[in-house]
This record gives sequence, structure tokens and C-alpha cells, in this order.
Amino acid sequence: MESKIFDDYGIEIIRRSGKFFLRTDSGEMASRPIEAEISMEDALLAQRGSQSAYDIIIKYDKMGLFKNA
Repeated sequence: MESKIFDDYGIEIIRRSGKFFLRTDSGEMASRPIEAEISMEDALLAQRGSQSAYDIIIKYDKMGLFKNA
């Protein structure tokens, strides 16, 4: 089961099967939804503000963990 626990700053944080996922758009000209599994700590941090959300997006993007949602 999937439940949305946060939706702001251009991100959604989803809880699915006890794991946390960050969903956002790809930011390309033909944007598409992408998501990455994130830690609970990063899920909490991303909710603090737009800069924190951006930092988490960059962190997981640099690790190459985003996939099409």
C-alpha cells in the first residue's frame, strides 16, 4: 500500500511497504515524474524547507538513484 505523507516544495514523499520514496519531476523540457528510495532521515529533512528538499534531490540525483515513476 502507498500513502503520501508530504506534498510541497515540488516534491512528494511516499511511504510504500515501510520504505520512503521521494517523487519529483525530471526538470527537463519534456518533464516526467521520477522517484528514488530515500532514508527516513532524508524524508524528514526534505520536509524542512525548499532548500532542504532541493539538497535531497541533488544528493540522490548525484548517486544516480532516480527512476521513472
